[in-house]
Amino acid sequence: MTNFVKAILAIIIVIVVWTILGRFVAGIMGLLFAVAMLALFVGAIVYPIFWLLIKLLYRVKVVGREHVPATGPASKSKPCAANAG
Repeated sequence: MTNFVKAILAIIIVIVVWTILGRFVAGIMGLLFAVAMLALFVGAIVYPIFWLLIKLLYRVKVVGREHVPATGPASKSKPCAANAG
């Protein structure tokens, strides 16, 4: 095998190793960046998820709506004994 062929093979091996290591390093850096962003913006990420879950799963049942007037105060009667003080 000539020196020229050995040089070409060495260059190919360097390119392949550099590409593999470059992708590995880029993946590690991306993972670190994602963890850093999650730590910084955990509220902005978690809040919408819980908001959506609450809106989808939690329902309020209104009981006695007919006893509340559409306008004006809720009660025109005398104040209760606890507030008469």
